Amino acid sequence: MKGRISDQLLVDLLVKKDKDAFAFLQDSYSPSLHGSIIDLMADKDIAESVLKKAFASAYFTISQHKRRGQKLYAWLQHFGLRLVLEPLRAMHQWPTAGQLQDASDALYSLLNAMDPVSRAVIQFIYDKGYSKAQVACLLNLPVYRVEELLQSGLQRLQHYLNNCHWE
Repeated sequence: MKGRISDQLLVDLLVKKDKDAFAFLQDSYSPSLHGSIIDLMADKDIAESVLKKAFASAYFTISQHKRRGQKLYAWLQHFGLRLVLEPLRAMHQWPTAGQLQDASDALYSLLNAMDPVSRAVIQFIYDKGYSKAQVACLLNLPVYRVEELLQSGLQRLQHYLNNCHWE
């Protein structure tokens, strides 16, 4: 299938699952769709994967295009952009202010539930900016014990944060 054909004829052929029409669709629209996807993704491999998914989705849902009355390119671009959002959301998933407040409250609860010496080590180092040696002197502990208490306390707090789901 060479040359130009109307969107409507191409859609009609695609609805009939014509393989030549699908190849023509990919050849005609891939370069411009790929460019707009790369502009958003900045990762060529992910963009290529998104483009393949967009064409596969279009292939299986082409009959819906007729009802929408959109230009074929705009319809394909919609698939591509929708698929771009999925990995972007996954890469840039940030907690909301409410989720951060909940996590902060939970971390303070965990901190308060720790034994007083472990809590003091974390608070002196992170709240007051003391060195491990200063904390060791204040609490009359060897530095290696301060390091152990700090490490175990931070692991508990980190374990909680690792299990937070920011969705």
